[in-house]
Amino acid sequence: MFTAISQCVVGASVSPLSKILFMLFVILSGGQYLYVHFSKKHRDLKKEEQQIEEIYGKDDDGFYPWERDTDDSPERVTEESKPYHNENLPRRSTRW
Repeated sequence: MFTAISQCVVGASVSPLSKILFMLFVILSGGQYLYVHFSKKHRDLKKEEQQIEEIYGKDDDGFYPWERDTDDSPERVTEESKPYHNENLPRRSTRW
């Protein structure tokens, strides 16, 4: 396996330490995948919906709190409203 990897790069020699580190990486990655895959329970959508209903609850019209006001028409935007600017995005400028 390691000879096939080393043959992909012409003239590259693989040291024993890099072989050990690669094997350790593969073993730990596979173990982590198996742990997450088999130890975590699968999601039950009916149970999640029931928990959301218990936490938030619906109002008299059958809406959750975040579903109540969904009118985002331009008529609702006032003149003094500031435009939304996402501060988490990287800034692009002429310094790049």
